[in-house]
Amino acid sequence: MIYLDYEEYRIKYLQSQKRYEEVITEKETLFLRTQPKSMQFDKERVAGGTADSAFDAYIIAKEAKNIDSRLDEAKSIMFERENLLRLKEAELRESNETLDKLYCCRVLDRMKMQKIIRELNYSESHIYRMLGEIYREIKYLRLSMGV
Repeated sequence: MIYLDYEEYRIKYLQSQKRYEEVITEKETLFLRTQPKSMQFDKERVAGGTADSAFDAYIIAKEAKNIDSRLDEAKSIMFERENLLRLKEAELRESNETLDKLYCCRVLDRMKMQKIIRELNYSESHIYRMLGEIYREIKYLRLSMGV
């Protein structure tokens, strides 16, 4: 059953996307500190002190957290997972197993039930039973992966 392998690859790809997005959000949060802020009229104006550069602080924080290297690594992992997912999808579509074909029709291609019935030549109730089996196995897979 290749569709379970495909689901596992898909979950891992989505997790890598999430990690990539977290690093981007962290970088964005640091960058937003460099943007000009509005005047605060409710505080007393005090002269003196050193003028610190917000951009310098941004560069220092970015280097301290290794954001650029983490971003590059997360991006490369995400693209590699995407490539693996595409290869597994091609393998899934070539499969001759009934459950794999049904998974492709219903989940990937989003076919209507009548078209699936004509495509696979099974009764509607039998297709629903097979879909129930597919969805149960996917649910157990997700639980075992902690998703």
